[in-house]
Amino acid sequence: MHLSTTGRTMILRRRLGPLLLLAILLVVIVVSVTRTSSTAVAVPTVADLQEGAKQAANALANPSLPKFWNPFSPGAHPPDQADSSSEDTRWYSDLRWLNPFSSEIVLDESRALLPPLQPRQSIYAYYEASKDPDIAQAEQKLLLAWRRAWWAKGFKPVVIGRAEAAKHALYPRITRLNLDAKLEMEAVRWMAWGFIGGGILSHWLAMPMTDYEDSVLAFLRRGRYEPLISFKDIKHGLVCGDHARVNAAVQEFLEVAGTDEGTSFMQSLSANSWQYVDAENAIAYYDEESVANTYGRVAKVLVEDRAAGLLMLQKLINAHLHITWQRSFPKGIAVLQPHSDTTTALGSFSIRLARDLAACPSSPMPSICPLNMPDCKPCTGTVSDLSLSTPDTFQNDSKTFFIGTVPHPYTFTAMLHSKETLDVPFLRRDTMRDQWLNATTTAILGSKIGGPSRLVLFKDAVASPFAMTHSLWVTAERTEAIQRDWLFGFELPRATSGRVPLGSDAISTSQLAKQRMLLEMARETMGSKAQESLVRSVEAWNLADTEAWRFVQAFGVRRRTERETWEAEESKYASFAGGETKMS
Repeated sequence: MHLSTTGRTMILRRRLGPLLLLAILLVVIVVSVTRTSSTAVAVPTVADLQEGAKQAANALANPSLPKFWNPFSPGAHPPDQADSSSEDTRWYSDLRWLNPFSSEIVLDESRALLPPLQPRQSIYAYYEASKDPDIAQAEQKLLLAWRRAWWAKGFKPVVIGRAEAAKHALYPRITRLNLDAKLEMEAVRWMAWGFIGGGILSHWLAMPMTDYEDSVLAFLRRGRYEPLISFKDIKHGLVCGDHARVNAAVQEFLEVAGTDEGTSFMQSLSANSWQYVDAENAIAYYDEESVANTYGRVAKVLVEDRAAGLLMLQKLINAHLHITWQRSFPKGIAVLQPHSDTTTALGSFSIRLARDLAACPSSPMPSICPLNMPDCKPCTGTVSDLSLSTPDTFQNDSKTFFIGTVPHPYTFTAMLHSKETLDVPFLRRDTMRDQWLNATTTAILGSKIGGPSRLVLFKDAVASPFAMTHSLWVTAERTEAIQRDWLFGFELPRATSGRVPLGSDAISTSQLAKQRMLLEMARETMGSKAQESLVRSVEAWNLADTEAWRFVQAFGVRRRTERETWEAEESKYASFAGGETKMS
């Protein structure tokens, strides 16, 4: 058989390949040995050998695993966070908040795991109090309305004044320009804004009259404003800009104002300093010109008696904020009521809140719409056309506002079985585990899903960014944590309280009275030290229900604590009434 030249070459490569690898390996070994032999090696002394023998003997006599390798070592509790407790409620904010059971993360049965607080973008309003006390008091009510409205939309409203402007490096130049009062006020307003760091500057008559998810509000919450931004429809009612550009605008105005006294502040700035953006009907600015053109009755009172006119304007703005909220949920309000035949009293607070939300607000001009929604459907009667339903299971519908009441498992078990007292044998013999959570999620998850999976859905329905603006969850035992006017952004009317609506079922007055008695007895038992062991037994029997209750309670208390902490911080700098009772 004759091989071609190519064939011979291939056979030669196959034979030489292993030999070549062997040669390379030998070279590597020789080099390594040579380098090692050239390095000085320390010879152990007799003392070193004796010490090593002692350590080996001790290790054999007392065997142990390294600490980092020991799987049985106890876990470490996470450290306490600032503002993470209030009275007997404690929580820990962490990205793992959707873990079914908080104790698996925080290693504490009484500590709830909550999502981290979303940072709030500051929004500033410049204000100088009127010398007339009646006018000043009316202005403060409008300031309160402004603060509530922006807080409910995820912002941190801050009122600034001449004290901030006076600390600006360019403030002394204002007094040397002899500007008219209106122009000086605008310049001082921008100086106060520049000193505080820029961001968003709003007039306290500019209100967020739209949904929380509106694109304009989403843009404002992001906090990135490259050029100076002005909204076409509201002029100087709302402007945005970073720190450097705001201060540059103040400098530019001072240079122009010294040569042209008739120039307004915004006109003094070069055209390329601004980016004009369409507000897209998100902001309603109730300045004098707009009020005079649209709300003649209010404008007339403003001229005749300014204090009375401002109070009338505050009622008008509050009514507009309310009907804007109603417009966001065309399918109405749903109040969760599982087993309503025996637990109706649990939802009494939620029903009253739903009725107040569905009521028509008091307005000096009820048939006139907000400035940015001229074609809205006014609410002119006593009750709007929002429907009120009482489903027995959770519903996920973006066009329906959902209100849920979460009872403690002791409360729910006592009311479900109409028992004034509970005991452990009854629990184990006659009750099912986690009855409330199973009843409220079966329609969505079915009956074969366990408590941990139901908790993940439940927590997302309570505390996700979407859920926070489309639902409200409270505990049956504690409703004082809900500051409803700040939560919704407007002052709610108090609808006339009548019989609690129950959907298709109806119970007698005596049955409702008994349920209320059982609810009160359950509250007393939960607060009793003597019954603490029994309450803990009920919690151990209903781990998922207990986790849901503790999660909602901590979430509501933290929301209240966040606002109170901000209010207390602002009170250090504000010298006017701007809170629920006062701001100073």
